Amino acid sequence: MNELPIKHKLHNGEFIIEKILGKGGFGITYKATQIIITQGRLGGKTETKTQVAIKEYFFQNFCQRKDDGFSIVVNESQIEFFNQFKEKLIKEAHILAKFVDKHFNIVDVYDVFEENNTAYIVMQYIESKSLKEIIDEKKLLDEKTIYNFFIPIIETLIVVHKENILHLDIKPSNILIEKNTEKPYLIDFGASKMYDDVTLDAISSVPAARTDGYAPPEQYAKIVKFSPTTDIYALGATIYHALTGTKPPESNSLSTGDENLIPPRERNKNISQNLENIILKAMNITKLKRFQTATEFKTALLNAKKSFEQKIDNDKTLIDNSVNIFEKKEVVKEKKVDNVVEIPKKKEVAK
Repeated sequence: MNELPIKHKLHNGEFIIEKILGKGGFGITYKATQIIITQGRLGGKTETKTQVAIKEYFFQNFCQRKDDGFSIVVNESQIEFFNQFKEKLIKEAHILAKFVDKHFNIVDVYDVFEENNTAYIVMQYIESKSLKEIIDEKKLLDEKTIYNFFIPIIETLIVVHKENILHLDIKPSNILIEKNTEKPYLIDFGASKMYDDVTLDAISSVPAARTDGYAPPEQYAKIVKFSPTTDIYALGATIYHALTGTKPPESNSLSTGDENLIPPRERNKNISQNLENIILKAMNITKLKRFQTATEFKTALLNAKKSFEQKIDNDKTLIDNSVNIFEKKEVVKEKKVDNVVEIPKKKEVAK
């Protein structure tokens, strides 16, 4: 097992590992209890406990645990590469810290520290399910839910892109939905890069990560030019998966013609034509034919939402009118019955 043991303490006992929340190729995320001890002016101490999420950098292919169960040892041939990505995790913490109090749909970052020959990010803990878990349970989401989940995520991207940062790994497992409020959160900026919006070159030299089905063709190229359209493709692919219950084909297969993208409405007839058009534009193989900014994408979704809600209102009005007509007919029928005059029967004459 590569995970830290339950009840293991980090950072001089400040954090206690409670459970494993998730694992990926680059790290393990835990739920932990943070113990904060405050000393009063007269010497008395108070202890406060709070729940946090801790992301540990653990590169599955390059390292393993020592016999002590918590320290990490790295293969000698991969130490330089491992350290590059460790610095990237630390950079991720500082990237996320930029957005604290600026946008509600990115988790807050509290701390970052090094221990056990690796690095840890301490973040806000959210009682939630990933969008992937929700899709696995429900198979597909309805159009109203899509607008509720993804318009805030696009607003998040607008804020992130203004800082010349690309997420570069948007997919269902990197979107959390809070259980009580159903608020969406964009998580895991581990693959993110800062880029020059003039040259479109990455400022980071670490190789670009990607996830098949959500990454556009340019992420497979040897020389990658970065722009918001990369995140726009991935978000469109994520919406496609949520609406159809089917992960899109790898974009390289689409660009070579080896596979075709089945239009969303062929998989889910309840999708509006407007929303299908938006998804197909966002997922266009050619970068210049996609939405060029997250703001354009948001505007298109808002317009589609407005049309969708108008149609629901019109349908409701039709139903209400048909009910009213039915009720009027019943009233008329009752009045006719009330107007019937009963004719008294003739008395029989005794013979």
